[in-house]
Amino acid sequence: MSRIIAIGPREQDFEHTNDFFCGSITLYGSNQGKNISYSGNYEYRINHNVFSEKQGEFVENEMLKKLKADSNVQFMSYDPNQAYDCDKEIVERTLCLNDRELMRKLNYKISFRKWAKDVCRIHHSDLLYGKECSYYKLQEKYKSYNAFVVQANFATGGEGTYILTAKNKDIIEQQINNDEQYLVSGYEYYNIPINIHAIIYEDDILIFPVSIQIMQIHDNKLLYHGADFLEAMRIDRSVLEEFKQYMKNICAKLQNEGFRGITGVDGMIVDGKVYILEMNNRFQGSTPLLNLALNEIGLPSMQELNYDSFRNKKARYDVKNLKVPYSCFTYLADKNGKPNKGHNRNWTEEKNIVEIYDDGLNYSYGIAPYATLERVVFRTNIVSISSENKVIIHPNIPDISNEWYNEITKKKNMLYLKIALINQGVVLREDAKQYLLNNGGMREGVYNAVDIFMENIVVNSAVKVKFTALSPFNIRASVNSLMLYCCDTKIGDVVIQKADILGEQVTSSGTKVKDICLLATDRVRIQHATNCYFKRCEVGCEFCEVENHEFVFGMQDILEAVDMYIESSYDFRHFLIGGRTGIPEKEPEEIIEIANHISKQGDWPIYVMCIPPRKRKVLKQFYDAHVTEIAFNLEIWDRTLARKWMPGKGAIPRERYIEMLEYATELWGKKGNVRSSFIVGLESEETLMDGIREVCKCGVAPILSVFRPIPGTKGEDFTPLSNDELLSIYLKAQNICDEYELELGPECVFCQNNTLSMPHELL
Repeated sequence: MSRIIAIGPREQDFEHTNDFFCGSITLYGSNQGKNISYSGNYEYRINHNVFSEKQGEFVENEMLKKLKADSNVQFMSYDPNQAYDCDKEIVERTLCLNDRELMRKLNYKISFRKWAKDVCRIHHSDLLYGKECSYYKLQEKYKSYNAFVVQANFATGGEGTYILTAKNKDIIEQQINNDEQYLVSGYEYYNIPINIHAIIYEDDILIFPVSIQIMQIHDNKLLYHGADFLEAMRIDRSVLEEFKQYMKNICAKLQNEGFRGITGVDGMIVDGKVYILEMNNRFQGSTPLLNLALNEIGLPSMQELNYDSFRNKKARYDVKNLKVPYSCFTYLADKNGKPNKGHNRNWTEEKNIVEIYDDGLNYSYGIAPYATLERVVFRTNIVSISSENKVIIHPNIPDISNEWYNEITKKKNMLYLKIALINQGVVLREDAKQYLLNNGGMREGVYNAVDIFMENIVVNSAVKVKFTALSPFNIRASVNSLMLYCCDTKIGDVVIQKADILGEQVTSSGTKVKDICLLATDRVRIQHATNCYFKRCEVGCEFCEVENHEFVFGMQDILEAVDMYIESSYDFRHFLIGGRTGIPEKEPEEIIEIANHISKQGDWPIYVMCIPPRKRKVLKQFYDAHVTEIAFNLEIWDRTLARKWMPGKGAIPRERYIEMLEYATELWGKKGNVRSSFIVGLESEETLMDGIREVCKCGVAPILSVFRPIPGTKGEDFTPLSNDELLSIYLKAQNICDEYELELGPECVFCQNNTLSMPHELL
């Protein structure tokens, strides 16, 4: 039976270690069974990254008690650096310790960078005294930057790492010690923070998979929140190999100096190059994910391998092909030691969650600012790497910010509410589902969503896409209505339209009407093609939910379906022709025939959305067929990215779009009847704004559609932008439109349901 006791910050750090430990002494923990925890004894949840003598004394005293009860017990520490400061008897009974001076040299950022600079690329930084770190002095020194990283020589979890900006300079400059030295560099906004583990034997080195580090700014500090091994696999292979080679170089040097056991290195990818930042000569926050993956394939845990490395010259296990199909996110208390708004979500409803660790968390205890709360492990990625090489975390993973919560619940800011609902989706509670079932069912909106009617706007909010179950928004039922909530705060009553029963009817050939037409908000959408031409040619858009199969119907079926809606009692205003790209040579004729048929039935507005035809005369034919609005959707302005996301459609020259859009304004005018849609979140903000400006110059109204990761598409695991980024993009786009006396399209309030747009009277 094991007599090794684990020492560390969290009880969860020693999960999946195959009974290697007989117990644990931790700062967070259940304080039950084999665990003794500081939080349980003192009923106080500390921030373990801010060291105090009290917590050190607690751990040391508990270790001495264990030794007194059993002189044969041994200890393995999460952070061996802390063992050296303990009683001599504890040090003698602590396993896997390296030379103290070597450990000290590696533990401090300044000395590590000096030590490692000859074997890897070190990120450039300057060693400055606090009195030299005023914002304006640094701006003069680093002329191309407007934000700066100021790091204390020793810090963990991001504590002691400040992001200094013009906005927070007065606060940060007060916190910096004038006589202390700091590592200072320009803040690389577009970077990918990465981490790697290794275990060093006398004659062997085990290198483990790379993870992306999830960092977020709190109170002007860049704090660690978790790791994503899955998304790291999508980093360019040559870049990953460069990082691993630097790790091998560092480990070889360590090995030569007698170092054994666990270590980790933090790096950063900027402009395709890897820069090494610091060493963690200890276990790390992402180690439990490695243990989970090792356990699943029957290999020893990282703690067991660490132990093995001090007893054997060579490793007995091969981890070259290890895959870690997990990510994790750690929730922190806010600056007042409170959970953020909406924190206590029903995580058990999210199918991608594997484990939830709370380490004995008790909200009746005192909680320190930024103390660790729950850690949630996912079986899918929770971040993505943007086209600008920036890490984007899914908006439903972190808690809703206080700013957005207040704008939505207290100020009733409809712009904030719309952006958040489009981006984060909504949960239909069981009572709401039953209410809808009892009242005619639910009409599903486009893009795996539901259209929510409230006050003077309609919002298309996802209900069936990744992480919707974690949305802070939910719809509940009362006796006679549906109500929208943000967390547990009621926003107001809402309406969801009844199911479209006409869609289940069939044409004379037996084709279901819903295979041709979709009734949404105030329009009937006619999908005139039996299949998307690009999907059929296997060059379909990777974000589109149109499946690669043939519907069997002809023009007669289309016209019958149109007539069925015209003759129905449904209250709709106009028709939209589009949704599946038809065969380019035939599509214009089909659109013209449908438009002519509709116009004969009455004065219906007709909106056409298709790829730009090759010849101008086609547009005149559309116009003569009583088409009232038209859109050729560029979707992605950056054509390199367009060809990546849209292999078929992206190959259409941008010049063709612009030519046809310009000519269309000669027919339909420059007041918003000609449009082009852009997908927000797939390209850089810079190129997106370039595209918006170019179409505005033509008198074309841009439409901003928020990227949504539709299940079953190649883009299902790509992460949408944050609400803050969407708000910023909306405001900048609207400013461009104002310059050209245009509005973000479309003008129809009901058709704005899935776009970044808002009636002026509600702003």
